[in-house]
Amino acid sequence: MNFAFVYPTTMVVEYGDTHEYRRCLRSLFQMQSDNYKGVTEDDAYDEETRDEMEYDDIAAVMALDYIYAKTKDNEVFRELYLLGAATMLSEDPEIGLAVLMSYDYLRLFHRCLIWFVENPTEFTRETSVFKDLVAKFV
Repeated sequence: MNFAFVYPTTMVVEYGDTHEYRRCLRSLFQMQSDNYKGVTEDDAYDEETRDEMEYDDIAAVMALDYIYAKTKDNEVFRELYLLGAATMLSEDPEIGLAVLMSYDYLRLFHRCLIWFVENPTEFTRETSVFKDLVAKFV
């Protein structure tokens, strides 16, 4: 199934545990159940294993590619990507993007993306949400 990804700027990203985080990520990436092999309730898998098996790789790749393509040339996002990558002893900005989508950073990174999508020229190092996200790395 092909669909054009559009970043969901009206989505509220809020979670208190891993299960809620995964639900947010699936919604954020606009995952489609027909893009993965479903697991029935009768299968002998625990909930976490079932959740991992029912992950829409296609939607995840499309979402991450979209986000990276829209932000890779912005110096503020490049800085964020390098901060994220450094946590994995890397300088690869795409690794940094993956880190920023992780449990510890997604709430603030989502807010950065919303700000950027809605006000691209106003998203700077002085933007409060940028400062809040950078502070998590210090």
